[in-house]
Amino acid sequence: MAEARWLITILDDHSRYATGSELFKQGTTENVIWLLDQAIHEYSRPREILTDHGSQFWSVRRGESSFQVFCEAN
Repeated sequence: MAEARWLITILDDHSRYATGSELFKQGTTENVIWLLDQAIHEYSRPREILTDHGSQFWSVRRGESSFQVFCEAN
């Protein structure tokens, strides 16, 4: 059986252009942040970020997730 892979894609909502896309072993917050950071460096900072509200983006505990902290800092 093949090992599971996660395709994470950063998509410009207006143009539908993929500003970043990578295949990862896990769909972690760290991988999302790394890919978003790469897209920001190559294409500039987006005005707004839309997500599917997956666990990579939201904290299960009180407070901000590391994804939210990254977005606010960048």
